[in-house]
Amino acid sequence: MRTPEVAVMAKETPVANGEPPVVKSKYGERPECFSSTIQEVLFVLTCTMAIGINSFLAGLVTVITSFIAEDLDMATAEITWISAAAS
Repeated sequence: MRTPEVAVMAKETPVANGEPPVVKSKYGERPECFSSTIQEVLFVLTCTMAIGINSFLAGLVTVITSFIAEDLDMATAEITWISAAAS
């Protein structure tokens, strides 16, 4: 089943005092805290990475513990502190 393509209708509203025009679309106006689309995209990416960083760290600790144990000549019981420190 194909989804119909949606055309975004943007309309510029002129603003006095030499300010740039406000672009209004059918989705609403841009929040005042964001001055550009790039800022909005970077904000979303930052929030997404903040959620995923915990899983990334847990995977990193799981992979790197064998290398740490080998380099420091540690027994299996001695490397449990690495996992405990990361949680």
